[in-house]
Amino acid sequence: MDSSTAVCTFFEGHYHHGVAALANSLHRAGFRGTIWVGFRGALPSWVPDATDAEPVVTIAGDVTLRFVRLTTQAHLTNYKPDFMLTVAERAPECQRLLFLDPDIVVRAPWSFMEEWIDSGVAAVEDVNSPLDDSHPRRAAWRRFFASHGLVLKTRTPMYVNGGCLGVRREALGFVKLWQTILSHMSAAIGGLEAAPSSIAGGQMRAGQDHPGFCFNKTDQDALNVCFMAWEGAISVMGGDAMDFREGGYVMSHALGAPKPWAKAFLRDALRGCPPSRADKEFWVHASGPLRTQSTNRIWARRKAVAVASLVGRFYRRR
Repeated sequence: MDSSTAVCTFFEGHYHHGVAALANSLHRAGFRGTIWVGFRGALPSWVPDATDAEPVVTIAGDVTLRFVRLTTQAHLTNYKPDFMLTVAERAPECQRLLFLDPDIVVRAPWSFMEEWIDSGVAAVEDVNSPLDDSHPRRAAWRRFFASHGLVLKTRTPMYVNGGCLGVRREALGFVKLWQTILSHMSAAIGGLEAAPSSIAGGQMRAGQDHPGFCFNKTDQDALNVCFMAWEGAISVMGGDAMDFREGGYVMSHALGAPKPWAKAFLRDALRGCPPSRADKEFWVHASGPLRTQSTNRIWARRKAVAVASLVGRFYRRR
């Protein structure tokens, strides 16, 4: 198997469905190698039980999912740089490292993904972008981190999404900087156990869940601060790269809740919310080679997506 790039993600609870679809999409895109999967809580039934070793699942003989139990008390969204650095240490042969959230599927050829990472620290514009250099959020970041010796310069007006980060091994300093920035931010958000207000069950203190709070998105804000502090090469694509806008071809990212594996598509369509591109892409990739749901359920969900999409052609919220 190719070991030049390691992919990592993590999950807890029902997000294992997303991990499987992500793995299927990577295999279809041409990825060959190891996907490092951090997990907290119980493993799903499709992962073999392994009490003395890390469970391994192999897809078609050339993609391996290696499951790593996480013991951190931090909210997983704030643990991303830590897990990336763990994977980099445990896979010293990899020259590239790519973190992807488990609600993402990859659409572009794998060769494109590697070329992208080779261009610089790779990330994608978020739906909340852009954030001008003069924005009060950036000004607040500059004031806060000045006391920690960081000089922040706006490299790009884009505000990036925290669900995808790709680096070459020689740029692992970026990931270490992200980890450090999160550590500095910890006290301001009530500890790394706190979740962004955009995540169900967020634990941020009263007032900090307001959009005007400069660390409202925790790990994502820290990532954007990191892009301001980093002096090396970067490669940031627009929101179309996650299908936040039309014309995308790179990835689909299912933002918000419920996730595609838990949605009631017909009900939502009748309320004026038809399936998104990310919803459709999830069910395209749910059929294998790694399956977490029955053939009948996958077929029924695809039919529901098709009918809901048809309803959406005639009726949707403005």
